[in-house]
Amino acid sequence: MAGAPLPTVQEASGDSPRVYVRVGLPLSGRPKEDEPTEHMFAAAVETTIGTYLTIREHHQLLIEYDMFFQTLPAEEEKTVEVGGFALGWNVVVNDAIELINQVYFDVPQYGEPLAAGLMVGFIATLPSPQ
Repeated sequence: MAGAPLPTVQEASGDSPRVYVRVGLPLSGRPKEDEPTEHMFAAAVETTIGTYLTIREHHQLLIEYDMFFQTLPAEEEKTVEVGGFALGWNVVVNDAIELINQVYFDVPQYGEPLAAGLMVGFIATLPSPQ
């Protein structure tokens, strides 16, 4: 995925919000509509825009919104898919590790039910800063 680098908690200073954009280009293949035994290239564009705020030393709150654009949608696929919103909290564990926590809410569309997810993980900076 390509995108603007997201400064780590250690790099953030002050309490002004920071904004970031992430753009991904997943590449895949799918059967051709007129020749199901043959396959064609299919790409999509994933976009995420977010903002985060350092609420105190080593702690950040964030909010993200994402969308998905099909460049060559199949007959049953939509060209634009609204993704959802995420709320998160990041905490510095040490100079090289951040704990990340995020709750995600999918925006229902086309008759879908509301969906939510939870992510807990780590971001590692390698090699460790000196």
